[in-house]
Amino acid sequence: MTKKAPEETAAVRAYRLVGTEMQKSLIKFSKEQQRRGAPPDDSLETHDRGAAEGCGLRPVVASPSPGRVRIVSWADNAIKELLAGNTVQIRPKGNSMRGRIESGQLVTIVPCALGDIEIGDVVLAKVKGRIYLHLVAGTALAKKRRMFLIKNNHGRTNGWTGIVYGKVVKVE
Repeated sequence: MTKKAPEETAAVRAYRLVGTEMQKSLIKFSKEQQRRGAPPDDSLETHDRGAAEGCGLRPVVASPSPGRVRIVSWADNAIKELLAGNTVQIRPKGNSMRGRIESGQLVTIVPCALGDIEIGDVVLAKVKGRIYLHLVAGTALAKKRRMFLIKNNHGRTNGWTGIVYGKVVKVE
């Protein structure tokens, strides 16, 4: 008896697409830097590692393909686990959710269907290429897709998205 592969969700497709586009952009950037006389990729990786740490990102990690570099998000491991259907716990840093989630508190996130998300829920979502652990401020239906308006706990709106990886169920 053969096992049927699980159906790919919209979030998984979006995650793969964004990763591919990011790799293409980094390759283009690397080639442009080399054309201008910048150091080869191994030196570029070291340079980008410092820049990434300065802006709160984890270090740049070389992918198995030579010449390709990928920036690892603070939530990459959590997103992979959520896409696999697992519950995750993370300790997010920052003050954007102060009052609801304090910097460094243990947060439990569960994978969820888009239909289970309501206004006021805190979700792990991707908005305009950035990952946020923020509030759902509104919902809409656009081109037969459920969309969510994401904002922080101080009223700053991040934008609309259809990519939600999980929902916060517990803050310790």
